Amino acid sequence: MKMKNDALLEELAQRCGCLYLSDLRRPSAVNRMMILTTLQELNAGDYPLNQWMWVWLYLTDLPLSVEWTASDLRGALLEQLTSPKTPIGSEQTEHGKAWAKREKPQRTK
Repeated sequence: MKMKNDALLEELAQRCGCLYLSDLRRPSAVNRMMILTTLQELNAGDYPLNQWMWVWLYLTDLPLSVEWTASDLRGALLEQLTSPKTPIGSEQTEHGKAWAKREKPQRTK
C-alpha cells in the first residue's frame, strides 16, 4: 500500500476548511464534528505512524502509548473526539498531560 507524502495534520486542517493549522485547536474555528467526520474518512494505513502521533499530540495533548499502531491512534482519536468530556487543543493546552487525570479541567486566565 502506498503511503501519502502529505502531512496528515496539514491535510486534516485543509479538509476541515482551516486557514491555519492552529484553527484545528480552536473549537470555535472548526467544529469538533467536522474533525471527527474527516478522520472517519481517512484510512489509517495511508499515513505513517509518526503522522498519526503528531495529530494525536496536537489535538489531545495526552500521552501516547508506545504499543499503538496507526489504526489504534485513529481509533483513539475518534473515541476522544466523540467524548463530550474531552476538550481539544486550546481548551486544554494549559493543562497538558495532567488533564487526563482530572474529572473536569479547570480553565486558567
